[in-house]
Amino acid sequence: MNSHIPCPPHWLNFRRLSALFCALLTAAGAAFAQPIPAGKSQLTATIGGTPIQVYTYRPTNYAGGPLFLVFHGMLRNADAYRDSAVVLGDTFGALIAAPEFDTNRFP
Repeated sequence: MNSHIPCPPHWLNFRRLSALFCALLTAAGAAFAQPIPAGKSQLTATIGGTPIQVYTYRPTNYAGGPLFLVFHGMLRNADAYRDSAVVLGDTFGALIAAPEFDTNRFP
């Protein structure tokens, strides 16, 4: 019995974009034009020439620790996903980044 359920084409594109975002953000260091300030903020990252809004959180105890990437669902509410991950950032001293894949450029 085959339990594999094929993904719709737009899901494959989202998965590829997510993987690309992760790879580029970590390989290039920060793709932000400005440093990430403490607390909640919204910045624009330029990945491969494409500007992407990224909702971030930097805890006060951040000392170069881990980076947690948080990806929104179909509602495209990256800010709410970032807000939900704040407790993880505080607990682990982690930087939180939640990119927003808008419906116009990322259907």
